[in-house]
Amino acid sequence: MKKMMLGLLALFVLVACGGKYLREAEPDEVFDTKEYGILVFSVTFAENKFQEKELYFDLVGDTGGARELRVDPDDDLVFAFVAKAGYYRIRNIKGVNNSPAVTRAGSTKEEREIYTERQWSFAVEPGKFNYVGNIYIKDFDHQEGLNTKFQVSQEVYTLSAQIELRSRLADLVRLKDERPVYATYKLPLITRLMEEANSDKARALDYISKAKQEQAKEGYGDFAWGVSIEEVKSYLEQKNQEVLVLSATHLIDNTRAMNPVEYFFAAQEGRSLLNKVVVHLDKAGYDQVMTSIIQKYGKAAKQEGESLLWFTSFSKITLENKENELLLTYEGVGVEQAPRPGLDDLIK
Repeated sequence: MKKMMLGLLALFVLVACGGKYLREAEPDEVFDTKEYGILVFSVTFAENKFQEKELYFDLVGDTGGARELRVDPDDDLVFAFVAKAGYYRIRNIKGVNNSPAVTRAGSTKEEREIYTERQWSFAVEPGKFNYVGNIYIKDFDHQEGLNTKFQVSQEVYTLSAQIELRSRLADLVRLKDERPVYATYKLPLITRLMEEANSDKARALDYISKAKQEQAKEGYGDFAWGVSIEEVKSYLEQKNQEVLVLSATHLIDNTRAMNPVEYFFAAQEGRSLLNKVVVHLDKAGYDQVMTSIIQKYGKAAKQEGESLLWFTSFSKITLENKENELLLTYEGVGVEQAPRPGLDDLIK
């Protein structure tokens, strides 16, 4: 890319309203982390033959705040804002096209407005860096066939674009290096990619429902946090695993004697409910284990001594490099229970 600049610059922020909802960070600024978080995303617009002019899009909060942003062909921009907690959308991608293949004119002097109804939605949580992904505008075609349809004003035909969503943690490294003001905020980092948005207001309810489903399914393997010791024991025995019950709150799957899996349970109102699992692994497999964890949980990890810690919404994953073995621990945690990795904790 010929341009590697941050989309934070005022040059690219053409319209700003509702500053109390969306604003750029200022040096030494202090904001209420109970109400505001940091929003980070990026847009990549690859050069192509059929759309050689800039595009505009809106960043809009469901309860307030709006920005119109600009991206030019061959741009790779990282956008970051101090954002009031809530739900936001990226929508109304539009521009003009002067390609004769699109305008059906004899020269590039003719222009047609183009726009797409495709949009994305995401939540900003307070007191966190919220990385929601990279929008990759990969290609345009003067015919239908790519995954995003653009309407052409005054015409009955359309053109299409290939627009993809991806996670690119290098965006956070760029943000830290190129706009160090954001690195001064020692906030935990969460990565939750934006999703295709419905055009109605049911999107927020859908998001809450999915969050609850996510909490219910978090845990270890086939077990969600909070299942009883009886359920775990019964399931393992049905799988012909060798189960050793050490106490009312502790059992071991000893099927692989050199690599046992320990299950720990918290006593609650007369029941023992799963809240931690410890997997014993061969020390020689460190690189393979690291690769697997990074693929699943990403490079945002806190380092504490010889241990690395990853966090999901409701789990803490710890890899301990012991003298004779590796310990991989999964533990159920509340969303606010532990300090989570920030920009300084990205694994290089």
